[in-house]
Amino acid sequence: MNIKFIAVLGCAALMATTSLADAPKVAAEAVTTTKDNAKSIDLAGIMKTINTYVNGGRKGDSKITRKAFMPKATMSWNENGQRKTVPIQALYDYVDNAGAMDVSVDEVKVVAATPTTAVVAAETRFGKDLYTDMFAIVKDGDSWKIAAKVYHVKKEAKPFNQMSIDREGILRAVEYYTEGGCKPSAEIGLKAFIPNASMTWEENGRLQTTNIESLFEMCKTWGRQTVNWHLAGIVATEDTAIVAIEPDFSVAGSYTDSFALVKDGDEWKIVAKIYHLKKGKQ
Repeated sequence: MNIKFIAVLGCAALMATTSLADAPKVAAEAVTTTKDNAKSIDLAGIMKTINTYVNGGRKGDSKITRKAFMPKATMSWNENGQRKTVPIQALYDYVDNAGAMDVSVDEVKVVAATPTTAVVAAETRFGKDLYTDMFAIVKDGDSWKIAAKVYHVKKEAKPFNQMSIDREGILRAVEYYTEGGCKPSAEIGLKAFIPNASMTWEENGRLQTTNIESLFEMCKTWGRQTVNWHLAGIVATEDTAIVAIEPDFSVAGSYTDSFALVKDGDEWKIVAKIYHLKKGKQ
């Protein structure tokens, strides 16, 4: 089956096609605003990982699903107003217990992508259940691995109206992150994150991951700095979101930072950060 992507990256357009014999029918619309060269964005590889996730559910086989995720990946959602975060093994258990089922994907959006990172949203149906699935994905050698999945259970098939998202609340978490990095202040920065949030990136062709606390320890070595940043992409539901920003820190350098978030009570919390280094310190 051929899957067509149309991506807008800055002022450049990219079309990529891949053939996946076992993939369900997917209408994929990829929209990004990253400034990276469009030719370096591996949309086919990114989509292959999403289809691996989908095919695991179709066949009820977690051995397939597992291939899409990094070992320390997490899954998060909002339940009765509170955030829930579990190791990805919980998804594998669900897949195996549910068995084979009908799966469809109505829309896939690559919200922002770089040569080594991507944040993706998909409108999916597993059996009778409707979801907005969101993924933070990082390049690992020649493949892509999901570092975090967040999801929203939908009551109806149509996607959430993006004009209704809580942009102010979501971006408040991003601002805690940038302020904490600039002062530097772990006390401020960690307001943006859940306890034990992960940070994942690609370095020398291999996937690396650590806890978010180590980022603010590194910020102490850089000292006070300034930052200019702009929003590169955002997609959200009532209680989940994926966001990408392009910050230029005066000491640390320039990055594309991407986040997976879940609403927890009245606040939005980042459950995972992935980043692509454009220029500066790893």
